[in-house]
Parts: sequence; C-alpha cells; structure tokens
Amino acid sequence: MNEVELAARLRAALAASGRTEWELSRRANVKLALVEAVLGGTGAVPLAALVRVAAALEMEVDLVPAQAARRNAGPVPTVVDAALERLRRED
Repeated sequence: MNEVELAARLRAALAASGRTEWELSRRANVKLALVEAVLGGTGAVPLAALVRVAAALEMEVDLVPAQAARRNAGPVPTVVDAALERLRRED
C-alpha cells in the first residue's frame, strides 16, 4: 500500500465516523495541519502522528511483508552500473 492508498482508507474511515478533520485532530491530539497532511497523502508526516490519527479512527498501523512480485523486482540498473559492466568486459 502506498501513501495515497493509505490516505484514501483513512479518509473513508473519517467519513464513516461522521467526524470532522478538526474533531479528528482533537481526538488524535495532533495539529490540524498534520491531520490534513495524513489525509492528503502527499506530505511527510511523523510516524507518531500517523499512528495517533489511525488510532483515533479506531484503526491501527501494521507493517506486513510486501507482495512477492514487488520484492522480486530488484534494483534498477544505473548509468554507473552499465559503465562498470563495460569496463569489466574490456579487461
């Protein structure tokens, strides 16, 4: 799950709760700007704020292993990798 999907789930939970963002910020004990950032899914927010917002929505943050397809993707080759490979072949 990426930050956009996470934000969408939290927004859905907020809508289902019938609370406002301001009420959520008070329940989570975080600034309204942090609630807006978490729900927007576009900014870097402290992990503690994310956990508090989730808890205030009766949710929890849990880390699970990534899907196998993502783990098998491997690193992306760079220009430096290509140059090093050419140098190895020349030796």
